[in-house]
Amino acid sequence: MTLTHSERKQRKERERSLKARSDSPTLLNRSSRGYHTIAKVARFLGVSQAAVRRELASGKMRSVRIGTYVLVDLDSLEALLEEAHKSMKIFEKELV
Repeated sequence: MTLTHSERKQRKERERSLKARSDSPTLLNRSSRGYHTIAKVARFLGVSQAAVRRELASGKMRSVRIGTYVLVDLDSLEALLEEAHKSMKIFEKELV
């Protein structure tokens, strides 16, 4: 079966799109350090964008505003997740 030029182009776009989706769980991967949008961080954490904004407003995470975009610092996100993980360990010890 021979694909036309437009069919090959569509297939490439689908493959690129699927790869981008499969890369999303690696938000905290060392090679992707820096900043991400509130929407991307919310999707990664499985929470609403409003929840991420509340954490930013409370000062638990750092962000940078560039024009209309608010970008979340991934180092501060990782620190917040580590703190939450430690809290869970303490809570588990108290239950035992």
